[in-house]
Amino acid sequence: MQIVIGLNLLLAIAISIILNVINQKNKIIDKQNTKCILYKQQIESYQDNINNKNKTIINQSNQILSLNQELNSFKNANKHFKYLGKFLITYYDLSFESCGKTPNDLAYGHTYSGAIVAPNVTVAVDKSVISLGSYLYIEGIGCRIAQDIGGKVKQNHIDIYVNDFSYDKYKTHYTDVWLIQ
Repeated sequence: MQIVIGLNLLLAIAISIILNVINQKNKIIDKQNTKCILYKQQIESYQDNINNKNKTIINQSNQILSLNQELNSFKNANKHFKYLGKFLITYYDLSFESCGKTPNDLAYGHTYSGAIVAPNVTVAVDKSVISLGSYLYIEGIGCRIAQDIGGKVKQNHIDIYVNDFSYDKYKTHYTDVWLIQ
């Protein structure tokens, strides 16, 4: 009987040791599973970051491609612009002080080229520098047509026709001018 008790006690100790080992292994497995879950979440997070960065790179590449296409079209457009230099910009209207004509003159309101003066269109130029009929781009002003000449318009000087000239409203200045070809 003592042997049976002793064997039962040994069996109980062995089972306790086995259960303890199993519990330790389960704890290790749980820790590893927790680490695996964390690693998996980190990997998913990194993959999301990589995907987002790839999308950003693709978007940036598309933007660069688009900008390059625009730049190429501007380069092609620039073939139609010839830089003429800096010009003195002044303004004139149909007053006698500006054009030396009165409303009774037959040429009143007409340009040297024969066109009728028009605001936002007509400019006077030195025809030895810019041919009459030329289209110009004047920085800060816009596109205009060389339709007139002026007695005081010499070399790099453009006189812009306006309806309502006043020294307060229109200041003389220098700006860049391009010939549109």
